Amino acid sequence: MKVQAISGWHDTRIRAKPIKPMADYELWLRGRNNSRTRITAQQIRRAVIMRKQGETWKDCAVAVGSTPQTLRDLICFLPLDLQP
Repeated sequence: MKVQAISGWHDTRIRAKPIKPMADYELWLRGRNNSRTRITAQQIRRAVIMRKQGETWKDCAVAVGSTPQTLRDLICFLPLDLQP
């Protein structure tokens, strides 16, 4: 069975949600009482954007200067509205 697409029709349920501003990531990072983390809010946001674009954990970690496992563990603890 052939399905024909309707021109100009978009399903709003599958659209990617917008990336939150930097201030939200900074607020979350400041709220964590973990001084051992050497990663900034800007690096976290960059990794989230890269993950949404389909990059691997290894590529994201190289781009922000971290290890893949550390970055994955950190992003898994983000609130759901900040996660990729």
